[in-house]
Amino acid sequence: MRQIEASLKREIHRVEVSLKQEIHGVRTAIAETKFEMIRWLFIFWVGQVAATVSVIKLLRQEGRLSLGLQAGTPALPCLRHEHETADPD
Repeated sequence: MRQIEASLKREIHRVEVSLKQEIHGVRTAIAETKFEMIRWLFIFWVGQVAATVSVIKLLRQEGRLSLGLQAGTPALPCLRHEHETADPD
């Protein structure tokens, strides 16, 4: 009976060690995958910003996009002073 118990304990220990190694491998793979995903997301975001800036520059050069800004003029109409928006008449 003691031999069976000792054999079962060894087998259980072997399975536990094997399972811990497998779990460690899965955790490592998940961490590597997360890193890869974050890296590709960053590359995607940089590309999107570059594409958006390029399209805006192209449209501004062709005159299709006018932001209505002049030197010294606030970008938001609510920031303009009353004397700037009043009629000169």
